[in-house]
Amino acid sequence: FYSLLKKRSAMIRYPRLSSQGALANGKALMNVAGYFCASEAAPSVQPPAKLLSTQAIRQQRPVHHISYPLSEALFLFMDSSCYKKKSAIRTILAPTQSLDYSALLLDSLHPENEIEAIPDIKHDDIMSRYVFEIEKQYHLDETKQQKVGGMGESDGGVWFVPYPRLEPLPVVEPLAEAELIRDTIAVVKQRRHGIPFGVYTSGLVDLSLASKLKDGVGLKRCIVSLGVSNPLSYEKNMFVRNNSVAGDDESPSKQFQSVCSFIALAAESGFPIEVAVLEGNDAAQASDLAKSLGAVNVHTFPPPLGKN
Repeated sequence: FYSLLKKRSAMIRYPRLSSQGALANGKALMNVAGYFCASEAAPSVQPPAKLLSTQAIRQQRPVHHISYPLSEALFLFMDSSCYKKKSAIRTILAPTQSLDYSALLLDSLHPENEIEAIPDIKHDDIMSRYVFEIEKQYHLDETKQQKVGGMGESDGGVWFVPYPRLEPLPVVEPLAEAELIRDTIAVVKQRRHGIPFGVYTSGLVDLSLASKLKDGVGLKRCIVSLGVSNPLSYEKNMFVRNNSVAGDDESPSKQFQSVCSFIALAAESGFPIEVAVLEGNDAAQASDLAKSLGAVNVHTFPPPLGKN
């Protein structure tokens, strides 16, 4: 079944949707996502021209998966090549940061798999690709569990995460594209209202987002990378300088304060905010700080590459 699914997915022409037109065109997008369920016959549609040049693309750069299933959850990767504007790079603690990089590369012998790769802004609309990956994941689970919506109590949900880096480390901030996340969730919920969505974030974003995570963006969970318990440790273990990004606050102490403020504001809004801290001698104090700011849960992660 999966082989047939991949054959069909390679032939689908994805609609290009702006964030403004996402909800109005949600029905069309879900028809695309559900296309492979309609019949057993392969569609009589010619592959998009872009797919015919994937070998040439691979000669210029590696081709990465756009999603990765892990521990009953689906992780959707967000990469700077997908963003319309230049984003600051951050240290974000997430399960995907420790993945084997080779597992995230697509098989160069099968160009049709490009449909599962992270596109850039010159390629297919990123939101339609996210919707397709979610639909594919939950459809495959339904064939086993016969459930509609989510996957029940075992459903780890769908998470927006930065793409792991092979080189030292900094990654882009997912909430820098909060509108993309919002519109993706809104389109998926037209068909599958039971899927929980989450995001891993540095917390170094517009503080107004802290009170909009649920109603404004559509998230059920959010894990903020606090990392440590004080500004000095933050500078040593979490801080990334962004000289090339206009308006970025380069003070480690102010960034640490901003992360704390984001956690506190989210908690005050009633959102069940969660926090990620670094394992080690400071983990207990960092956990205590997170809970004092209002975190309902604290997760511990090893130091990311380039920071240990």
